[in-house]
Amino acid sequence: MTAHSHGEKEGNFLQTVFDPPNTKAAPFLRSIYYPDGSRYLYFTTFEQFIWLMILLLGAAGLFSSFSHKHAKNLKYPVAHLDRPHRL
Repeated sequence: MTAHSHGEKEGNFLQTVFDPPNTKAAPFLRSIYYPDGSRYLYFTTFEQFIWLMILLLGAAGLFSSFSHKHAKNLKYPVAHLDRPHRL
């Protein structure tokens, strides 16, 4: 952490809980985004699921792209589903 000239340390902003605003959505949003909220575990689980899907689908896309580019060099026949077959 870096100390600033006014005495605060960098990275402590998440531990500051502000006075509750007068909105109907605030308690629900706090339960999702605050670490001590009742729905925070669901939020972080969903967040990690989305991140893993992005990583896995990106890897699958790279593998698929790589295999399609090198399919012509293979020594066994490959069926291309996007081209009509001629008899």
